[in-house]
Amino acid sequence: MRNSNGGVMEPGDVFGMNTKKLYPMLSEANAPWSNGAYLAVSIVYVGGLDEHRDLALPLLRQLSLPATFFLDPINVIDDVRRWESVKATPHEIGLAPFSEAQKSGFMPGWTQGAFGEEVRSAKQFCREVFGVAATSLYHPGHSLFGDQANFSVIAQREFQNIVTSVRGINDTMTSTQSLESHEVLRYPDQDFRASLAAEEPRWIIIPYGPLFEGDNTKILMHRMLLESVGRERKRLRIGTVSEIAAELRKRQSPVH
Repeated sequence: MRNSNGGVMEPGDVFGMNTKKLYPMLSEANAPWSNGAYLAVSIVYVGGLDEHRDLALPLLRQLSLPATFFLDPINVIDDVRRWESVKATPHEIGLAPFSEAQKSGFMPGWTQGAFGEEVRSAKQFCREVFGVAATSLYHPGHSLFGDQANFSVIAQREFQNIVTSVRGINDTMTSTQSLESHEVLRYPDQDFRASLAAEEPRWIIIPYGPLFEGDNTKILMHRMLLESVGRERKRLRIGTVSEIAAELRKRQSPVH
C-alpha cells in the first residue's frame, strides 16, 4: 500500500505519517517488560507476621519466587533472630509500621512530627537489624493523614516506592509512589488471567496479611496462587516491588 506521496507505507503509517517515529514514547509505553513478558507480578507480605516467616518463606524458597516483606518493627522486634534468614534470600525488606492506621489511611491523633519520627525510627531499625535501607513502604488507604495534616509528602520523601491498599492493577503511567495492589480473594482470579492474556504492560502487586483466618481456605488459596505464578514464570516478569518499580521508572524517564 502506498502513502499520499506515492511511497510504500510502513507499519504504523497513518495518513502518510509514521506514528512510530512521531510518537516513540507511545510505542515504548506498550512494549513488554525487560524479559519480554507483558505482565509483571510482585508478591508482598504485610505486617511481618509469624505465618509469613514460617509458612510463606519456605514455600517461596521451594518455588524459587522472590517477594517483598513489609515489616512492622513492633511485630518482629521480639523475634528478630528468626527473621534474619530473610537477609540471605532474593527477597526485599520493606516497611509497614503504621498498624494504627485505619483502612482509609486515617491516623487519629497523629501529627506530622510524630509521623516523621516513626518513619525515621522504622528505617533505622531496618538498617541496624537487617543491614538494608528500606526503599519501599506499604500503607492502607490512598494516603496517610491525621486530624489536620496529610503525611504523603513525608512518605514520598522517605520512600521511592509506596504500595497502597487501593485495589487496582498498575500500568506504565502509574507513579511508583502511588501503587495499587490487587488482593486475590479466590482462585483462579479473573483479573489476573485477563492481565496475563493482555498484550500491554501491566503490574499486579498481590498483598497478603494474616493467612490464618477461620479455616484453611486462605492458606490453600495462597499456595495455589504461588504455584500458578511459578508455572507461568516464562510468561511473567516476577520481581520484588523495588525491582519492578526501578524498571517502571526507567520506562517513564524521557532519557534512558
